[in-house]
Amino acid sequence: MQRHLGTGQQPVQDASQMHIGPSGLCLVREEQQLQLSTLEPVNTLRHSATGSTGSGQHYPLSPTSSVGTPTATVSVVPVAAAAPDIEAPAAADQQQQQQQQQQQQQLVAHPITKRTASWKFVNYCIIPLALPLMAAWWLLALLLAAAATFSIWPSLLLARRLYWACPFIPCIWAKLAREQGAAAAWLLRLQFEGAHCMTVLGRLLSLPLRPHLPAFYILGFPKCGTTSLASYLRAHPGISGISGMPGHEAFGKESHFFGGMLGRGAASSATLYRSFFPTVMTRWWAEVVRGVPRWLCFDACPTYACLPYVAARAKALTPNAKLVVMVRDPAVGVFSAETMLRNMGVDLPWSLTTPLAHGTDAAGHSSDPRFQFPADADEFWQRLQRLGPDEPLPEDMPQRFYTHMHSYLMAGRFADRLQPWLDAFDPDNLLLVDYKQFVAQPEATVRQVLTFVGADTSRYRFKQQAARMVGQYKGARMHPEVAGWLHANWFADSNAAIARMLAGGKPQPEAWP
Repeated sequence: MQRHLGTGQQPVQDASQMHIGPSGLCLVREEQQLQLSTLEPVNTLRHSATGSTGSGQHYPLSPTSSVGTPTATVSVVPVAAAAPDIEAPAAADQQQQQQQQQQQQQLVAHPITKRTASWKFVNYCIIPLALPLMAAWWLLALLLAAAATFSIWPSLLLARRLYWACPFIPCIWAKLAREQGAAAAWLLRLQFEGAHCMTVLGRLLSLPLRPHLPAFYILGFPKCGTTSLASYLRAHPGISGISGMPGHEAFGKESHFFGGMLGRGAASSATLYRSFFPTVMTRWWAEVVRGVPRWLCFDACPTYACLPYVAARAKALTPNAKLVVMVRDPAVGVFSAETMLRNMGVDLPWSLTTPLAHGTDAAGHSSDPRFQFPADADEFWQRLQRLGPDEPLPEDMPQRFYTHMHSYLMAGRFADRLQPWLDAFDPDNLLLVDYKQFVAQPEATVRQVLTFVGADTSRYRFKQQAARMVGQYKGARMHPEVAGWLHANWFADSNAAIARMLAGGKPQPEAWP
């Protein structure tokens, strides 16, 4: 089930309204509201039944389990529905209300975009006349990018920055060399680095044709179905992803801009970020030739939700962007990430497939070596939280983020990781998507996302896509003792908060496992 997070603007006057503080969240669903706040530590869930008075019932939440790391406080407070009116509305009034609701639903499903005189002049007169020039510019940019790629040094420079941001890629070449021979691995690497260089340089050289920034993000979380959702959305005639590397699934949807793909000091430039998105010609073709009411582009990078400094940078560049966040059992997500990295050839120093080593140390932490973290593990995440909007990214960030167990466990605390986004953006702009619901009802989920981002759902034709990660596990399974320990000691309170948000605030057991 998905939940759309909305805000209230008026102070509390009755049971149907709630005041939202500067760092609070109001989740509106039918007659209930939820509030997520970091103002006070909260260890209980208060639920007031409809029509009841008083403080309501209290449901204990699990204590914070992060090793030395402050946890974002989650307060989930459903509010009783307002008392009914003394006199029921007349039948005519009820019929009028139903008609108004139907009209509102039609407007949501078929958004109307007003075509102003200036819009028509630009799109029906100026752009058609300029199309030959723009097409020539675009082709020239590709030719120059190809010529620069053959000069070798731009390719080496861009590859070096890419491998810093995504340190798992060199492991792929090493694995290919072992399995297919050094010559085959070298040719594939040369092809990949050349394609990456041509893509990046071609986008930069055609930058004047690329005025767009994303209208919405698919923030994450990793291994929660973001690739599948992005693929479904790109099938809409009015939605485009990034201008990614042709033929490459990951870099065809993920910019990794805020992760430092173009360099440690280039992860906050609006100009460079614009280079990742389609040209004016793409928008013109969608809105004028294909007739969609509104063209949208998006960035789908699942690590954005995990890195605490990204929210402020995204807010500075795209203050009105919509945020789509997919969630699932974080323990399963960590194991899926481990499986993917091992299949890439990454030699991780830990695994979730072996039994748990029982016992605790003097501080009460698990004595299992996998969960004995270095002293600076929490300090690393605090550095990311303190990172300024224009500061270069830490030199050791990608390597620690992609290979250390502590980073995966911190990323799996979804409630904590969402807090910077809720502080930076209007909560009305955030939609939670349950991975289980997405798998069970993909079309309904995709249409809800389309409605949320403002796309015309009537123009969408759903086509079922093949499941991903099938056969990737090769019989490997997360050990049940490890899964149970992670749920109890790392993810319990975060899971409880997310589960209640997805369930509309009704007290229930955790959605996971």
